[in-house]
Amino acid sequence: MLIQKSNHWQPILQELQTSDFLAGFYHSAIAHRLRIAVWRFPNEQKPNAIVDLSGSHDTVGINLAVLPAGFLVTPFANQAENSSYLIKAQLFWDGTTCAFLGDLAGNERIIENKRRMLHSIKEWNHNHRNDSGKRPDFPRWFRGRTQDAETFEATEDQYWSWVNEAVRQIKSKRLRKVVLARNVKLPLTESFDPLILFQDLCRHYPNAFVSVVALPGIGTWIGATPELFIRLHDHELTTVALASTQKVSDEKKVVWDEKELEEQEIVSDYIRECFLQQNIDTFDETGPETLRIGDLLHLQTQFDLKLAAENGIQSANRLLQALHPTPAVCGVPKAKALEFIREREIQDREFYAGHLGPINFHGRTNLFVNLRCLQLQGNSAILYAGAGITRDSIPEQEWLETELKLNSLRAFLDNGPASEPRSEPGIKNRERKVLCEQGI
Repeated sequence: MLIQKSNHWQPILQELQTSDFLAGFYHSAIAHRLRIAVWRFPNEQKPNAIVDLSGSHDTVGINLAVLPAGFLVTPFANQAENSSYLIKAQLFWDGTTCAFLGDLAGNERIIENKRRMLHSIKEWNHNHRNDSGKRPDFPRWFRGRTQDAETFEATEDQYWSWVNEAVRQIKSKRLRKVVLARNVKLPLTESFDPLILFQDLCRHYPNAFVSVVALPGIGTWIGATPELFIRLHDHELTTVALASTQKVSDEKKVVWDEKELEEQEIVSDYIRECFLQQNIDTFDETGPETLRIGDLLHLQTQFDLKLAAENGIQSANRLLQALHPTPAVCGVPKAKALEFIREREIQDREFYAGHLGPINFHGRTNLFVNLRCLQLQGNSAILYAGAGITRDSIPEQEWLETELKLNSLRAFLDNGPASEPRSEPGIKNRERKVLCEQGI
């Protein structure tokens, strides 16, 4: 990886706090319609950000052996051969310094976008020095492709009917598990800023992967996901089975019922089967253990394995294809679960339950399942959440599980800057009673 450090940025970096520089970096990319990704790894402090200076709108196939360093975004229904989006890491900020990655010489478009970015950052810095309340009138995000289309939200009755039909098919052994998702559309205040939400999520969910991804013509997504998809470094690969949800009460008394244990084991079984299909029979398994993300608890089993040196990247590519989408977001059998989802769900999942993350940075790839996320529209946000359905599922409880997951982001939008997000926004009296009866 060729790294070209830039001295042009250092005076600006020295004058601005991290959050102020990140704001200028982000809004400058949006102003010039360049792809940008901002992220913060679990249990780390500094954010990272990259901008693709090429102005590319292409999609790519997933091949870690040939893709350059960047940030990969893959939709839930990744059926086409080239349906992922790659934000190339041509301009990279690691929370301390800025650098250009790769050989940018001779590409006039990249050089011009580099010049524009630097000019905009300087403009942002100038306004910050002279008037802390003044900012350039930059656009704040790229609107989603469905901005002018009607947003479909499942009613409680609709969702219950999906769950009942799923349980019926599971009991008839057509399905073993299926994940049913829904969304809600919420208005945004005039002062809403994606970077402020990003910073709020980083503070409130320190062990989540927090990200903002903006693709011109595609949209802007923000999330704080609990679920690792694939971590790869030096032929060592890690993936997890994460499923089941309950609200934090007293962690010393956490009890997982048979339905929740079964749901998590289905995901673990699927991962083991994928390993066997790739002739991988040696791996370490840890768990299931309780994982806390914010006010929610999940069950997680971690799998670690060593890939062969001669064809490890090819094995990783095949595992990526086989695992996505996992039973944690889709179901088992995969094909029948996908069919069931397409026939029932009335919204397009788009990037919800897909995967995203930085790839090929100094030989490291970290991809996460895109959960606890929202998509920005013109003056609103669409929030997504799902619940795993098994033979013992009760429609009312599955609806409440999606409510708990939606609340992890909804509270921030309801209250503006989320210093103290509400614990139960929007829960009706009858639903409160059920929560109490369940002990959550």
